[in-house]
Amino acid sequence: MPVHNAVPFLDESINSILDQNLSDFEFVILDDASTDGSDKVLRDWSLRDKRIQLRQSKKRLGLAASSNAVVARARASLVARMDADDIAHPDRLTRQWNIMKDYPDVVAVGTLCNGINAKSREVRPRDRWRLLRRSSRIPFPHGSVMYRREVFDQVGGYNDAVPCGEDQVLFL
Repeated sequence: MPVHNAVPFLDESINSILDQNLSDFEFVILDDASTDGSDKVLRDWSLRDKRIQLRQSKKRLGLAASSNAVVARARASLVARMDADDIAHPDRLTRQWNIMKDYPDVVAVGTLCNGINAKSREVRPRDRWRLLRRSSRIPFPHGSVMYRREVFDQVGGYNDAVPCGEDQVLFL
């Protein structure tokens, strides 16, 4: 999970991963030169749970490069991407792990999601149309994907030369 200035969301986001039904994992988090106190929140969490591997970048890397740095630190053959402002369903990792285990030809699996508005109410995102119609955009949020590390490495990871849409470029 790359993090840059995400204090308002960190506790819920981190807790949603640590409270997964599947508990045997490493949680690699990179503080990407945050200036809002995210580094302190992350240090506190890393002291509370030994699964957290906290790394810090003194210089701002950006989303693609910080995501590559997180994957580079991961030791597992499967990587579950998480965004610092997302909340994972408690069964997320178990469900994704089962698919990856049962279907060795599957390279990546993502999930649909609900959005949360400024009043903490769940809202239905508008991008579900991608499942019903042909689209060049992936139909799931980037922070919900699990993928095979070997294939990630083969395609060169996230392209940090693109200013945005690094997830789209990776999956295409």
